[in-house]
Amino acid sequence: MIHLKDEFYKILQNNEPVFDFIQEFALEGVWYWDLERPHQRWLNTKCYAVLGYQPGQIADWQLLIHPDDHLLETQWNPNQLTPVDFNPEAEIRYIHRNNTIVQIKYRRWLICDPQGRPVRMIGAQTHQKIKPPVADEQHVLTQSLLGNQSIYVAKTDLNGNYTFVNDYFCQAFELNRLDLLGTSALSTIYIDDHGLCQQAVLQCLQEPGQVCKVRLRKPHQDGQLRYTQWEFIAQASAISQAIEILCIGYDVTDKVRVEDDLSVLMSTTREALLSINRMGFLRYVAPSWSRLYGYDVAETLDKPFITFIHPDDVAAWVSVLKEVIEWGISRMVELRIRHTNGMWSWTAAQVSIDLLKEEIFITSYDITDRKRAEAAHQASEQRFREIAGTVDEAFWIHSVEPFELLYINSAYERVFGLSPPRLSADTTFFLETIVDDDRAMVMAEFDHYRQGQEVMVQCRVQSLDKDIRWLQIRTFVKRDEQGTPLRYIGIVNDITSQKEKELVLQQSLQREQDLNQLKSQFVSTASHEFRTPLTTIQTSTDLIKLYLEKSPQTAKPLIDKHLRTIQEQIQNVEGLLTDLLTMGTIDAGKVAFNPRWVDAGAFCRQVITSHFSHQPDGRMIHLSLEGEPQTTLLDEKLMGQVLVNLLSNAFKFSQNDPTLVLRFEPKAVVILVIDTGMGIPASDLPALFQTFFRASNTTSIQGTGLGLVIARQFVELHGGTLTVQSEEGRGTTFTVTLPTVPQP
Repeated sequence: MIHLKDEFYKILQNNEPVFDFIQEFALEGVWYWDLERPHQRWLNTKCYAVLGYQPGQIADWQLLIHPDDHLLETQWNPNQLTPVDFNPEAEIRYIHRNNTIVQIKYRRWLICDPQGRPVRMIGAQTHQKIKPPVADEQHVLTQSLLGNQSIYVAKTDLNGNYTFVNDYFCQAFELNRLDLLGTSALSTIYIDDHGLCQQAVLQCLQEPGQVCKVRLRKPHQDGQLRYTQWEFIAQASAISQAIEILCIGYDVTDKVRVEDDLSVLMSTTREALLSINRMGFLRYVAPSWSRLYGYDVAETLDKPFITFIHPDDVAAWVSVLKEVIEWGISRMVELRIRHTNGMWSWTAAQVSIDLLKEEIFITSYDITDRKRAEAAHQASEQRFREIAGTVDEAFWIHSVEPFELLYINSAYERVFGLSPPRLSADTTFFLETIVDDDRAMVMAEFDHYRQGQEVMVQCRVQSLDKDIRWLQIRTFVKRDEQGTPLRYIGIVNDITSQKEKELVLQQSLQREQDLNQLKSQFVSTASHEFRTPLTTIQTSTDLIKLYLEKSPQTAKPLIDKHLRTIQEQIQNVEGLLTDLLTMGTIDAGKVAFNPRWVDAGAFCRQVITSHFSHQPDGRMIHLSLEGEPQTTLLDEKLMGQVLVNLLSNAFKFSQNDPTLVLRFEPKAVVILVIDTGMGIPASDLPALFQTFFRASNTTSIQGTGLGLVIARQFVELHGGTLTVQSEEGRGTTFTVTLPTVPQP
């Protein structure tokens, strides 16, 4: 900021009013700010001294400003400043080096360039007021803890030297406070725990205000080690910088000893009791381990526990161990343990962790007999499932009393699109996939099934992938010799393919009917639209032949009139053929779509000039632009045909001037073509965009019923919509809505 300092002193030498301003008001310091580069501000030595700093100790002057005033005091807009901004007095809050709040009153002086634009600002600090920081809940809590007589409380600076220890800490370890203050906290910690302590300190410095827990051993004057549990909290300044570390601890020595005694007691139980460290090595083995698995305790210690586990069970063991260590929870896992005789014994193991000692405890008992019984049962059930799995239909079996699900085969997943549910009391599991429109009907039939009736129903289901399938559900009742129901059985067939074939057949019949109707409409419309101009041409031709027999002076005007008529009718026929060819191109999906960025307003004016600037009756189009103009991505040829068609209809079906409104909206460009003509009957509006359809009140006006169909197709190619609002006898409004696309 040297250049700002030199520039400021140069102003003082050459500008007497500024010099007087500084002399009168700069009692607590002065600063000089470059408004064109707001991050650059020079502060004199007095400004830094007021806040407890020397020049150069703070790299960024903005760090000195109180967070609540930061935005207001660093985001001045030079273009919005005028000489009237010489406020009599303004106020700003800074953060002092000792974490107090300093309120500074100051006055501003603006320096302008030759064009009168403010480029520099001088601040003369007139008064300061020191405000002590407000004690929040954490501060109050900290102060109460400092005087606590049952908890160790200490503070250190960022170098790890004691700055405070409470009386209880000194009494418990028989230390003198004066001897401790200023010394390293590590000197009072057992040397093997120094790494843990340093790691916890580093973590809390990275997250000021967060609690970091650590367990440390501290030597006592009697030569014994005391186990202590600590919580470290980095205290932060008002600008979120760590300034000291608060340490709160308590003694856990008795707890550790009780746990050690409990470990000895547990060694006499019948279950196999083990403990391992985080690396998985055995640290303790109860005598019962030898009784269950034949291993000598001495040969087991310090070996990896995983070496005794069956290879197929290792993954399950690793997963459970990871959860226990990471989440501090207790988990049960079933494993096979190798006996000294080479056999594998099934074991149920309860795994837990002592977070203080970082030791994992395993309590296991033999479940080999239970596993053998389960294996025999599973083998029998597997044979039944293998037979049931070969059936294509999904089926289930319910008991009668109570009504419970007994079995469901694997085809359920293929038929319903969901994994088979577990056997439970839920008897309506399959209803969750049935579509809403069919659910009430199926539920009614299911009630009949529960009452012992045999039913058959067809319904639709929707799987998780939203696929709709048709199913046929049939139920049967298995009875004993007396006719008493024993089991209710349901069988489900997928009939989607059958239903799809029926639907294709129905659609084909409907398509054929639509094509026949369209063919009839085409023949009727085309015959009429071709016959009318051809008749007119024939009539004009016959009249011209008669006029040729008259004198040239008499015949020429009449012949010219009929030649114009013939030309107009030829153009009508060409237009009809063009529309028919366009419809063929659309149906074949071969319409060329070549959009580019255009000025929408200029585009509309060009269409009006090219096609509607010289109407025979003198009518004209009123163009209105609304909103902020913007370039639009569109195909000029296709959209030009859309506008020509809509505006031609507006002239054709109205006696007044049509209106074209171009509206620019945030997410769309909207084009409205408005006329006040004959309008469209409400009953005709739903079919207005169908091929060859014409409103019932336009039969006497020439047209093919293709123009609006083509227009809508072209608009939809742009990703837009074409809609209509009309009232018979009052007029019609066609609305084209084109979504805006960000210009690259």
